[in-house]
Amino acid sequence: MKYLAEKKQIADSNLYEIAYTDLEEQPIVIIENMYKHLNIPNFEQAKPEIEDYINSVNQYEKNNFNNLDAKIIQDINKRWKFAFETWNYNMI
Repeated sequence: MKYLAEKKQIADSNLYEIAYTDLEEQPIVIIENMYKHLNIPNFEQAKPEIEDYINSVNQYEKNNFNNLDAKIIQDINKRWKFAFETWNYNMI
């Protein structure tokens, strides 16, 4: 919650928020947009290394938390409700 309160102090040109799902689906597009928004030079120069890294982790399997205890799920939803609501994520 502190981030949400304090991010107002950051100039829009210095802040670039992304959804994890967007990054997961279109990493190069999202990273290029981030470079542009934050006015970071030389994306085209960095792009091959970024692509190499993305290709190196393309077999990574995300953790699966489908077997969490109901009490833990309830606690996560309670503590992180503000974040789920702020960024339009479904609670677990």
